[in-house]
Amino acid sequence: MDVEVEARRSIWTETGQFIYPTVHVPARKLKYIDGVEFWLFSISEDLRFALAVPGELIRGSPTVKIDTSRGDGPEEFVDVPVDLCPEVVRLSGGKTLQTDA
Repeated sequence: MDVEVEARRSIWTETGQFIYPTVHVPARKLKYIDGVEFWLFSISEDLRFALAVPGELIRGSPTVKIDTSRGDGPEEFVDVPVDLCPEVVRLSGGKTLQTDA
């Protein structure tokens, strides 16, 4: 089993609601999750909530092209519907992540 954990800023409400209808996963990651059990956990910046996204849902979702802040043209993302994700996990405690950005 492979697991990826990523912290996402400013996309969670105080009550643990993911504010967008979809979560974007870079399409370039599809080659790494093909044929293996995979889970992506998208964690709130304060470490209180996590959205669990199973690999089979990522593999079965459509892709979209989105202009990124890097400015090097559109990038392809898998557009995973949040309402199909099994659950938002409430994590105990919580603390602010230290980031360089």
